[in-house]
Amino acid sequence: MATAPQQITAIALLLATPKSLDRETVQRAADFAFHGAPKPPTATAITGKPLFRVALGPLQLGVISVPQPYFKNAAAIANQISNVAGRMAAIQHKAWLSVDLIGQSPLAPDALLGLIGQLLAEFCDESALGLMRLPKGPIIGYDFSFIPMLRGRKAAQVFSRGNPDRTVNLPADSEALGRATQEARERWPEFVAAFEVRRAGEGFAVKKAFRNEGKVEHMWIEVTAIEGETIHGRLANEPKHIPFLKIKDFTTAQLDEVEDWLYLRGKEQVGGFQARALKR
Repeated sequence: MATAPQQITAIALLLATPKSLDRETVQRAADFAFHGAPKPPTATAITGKPLFRVALGPLQLGVISVPQPYFKNAAAIANQISNVAGRMAAIQHKAWLSVDLIGQSPLAPDALLGLIGQLLAEFCDESALGLMRLPKGPIIGYDFSFIPMLRGRKAAQVFSRGNPDRTVNLPADSEALGRATQEARERWPEFVAAFEVRRAGEGFAVKKAFRNEGKVEHMWIEVTAIEGETIHGRLANEPKHIPFLKIKDFTTAQLDEVEDWLYLRGKEQVGGFQARALKR
């Protein structure tokens, strides 16, 4: 009697540039992801293949990095994706990396996906464009706020929530928001110090106001470099009123334009002063 083929359980990271891996890199990622596990993870390279095996007790995960697009017809795939960021990731990616289940697992599907996402989080960096749940999607645009969720084994929630809408309409005369902006600027050296010692998977972002024909949008920029008082990065929102920009475009902000900042340290979010004021 023929055995039914094993169901794929994996998450793929769609990348702007290929990611080169070796056993030591995968081992460091596994050590950080699964720190405190009853049995430390062990990474091994599979001879002749761009594949690494991570043993976590009885569970076996595979890490593969491929320097070419995942889809042969990216445009046709993109037309089937409803969210803008996911559609752009499908079109623009040039490479991909995935974490897959190897063999069998006694875990429930969401719990297994959580472990896969926990390891995948350690490979998320500035080249990440999108996430794809395998075998049948969905595909969503990458957002730095996914990191603490992935590290918290909430990958299923990442896909069910999708891309957060981070475009915020702010009341210009809000005293609380003004105080939040002042605190963000006063504590700016903290952000710079953390950025200078950042590691893979720690997302850094600043918020600034973009203007066009009398309309203002306060949007996040995912920071890639800081040069003096100039902050460089990629737009983390899909603009509604700024036609000359789109999500993932490179842009800049000056220090005196920064309204808020935040960064991710493991599962903790630091900053987000205006966000806290808005919640209040």
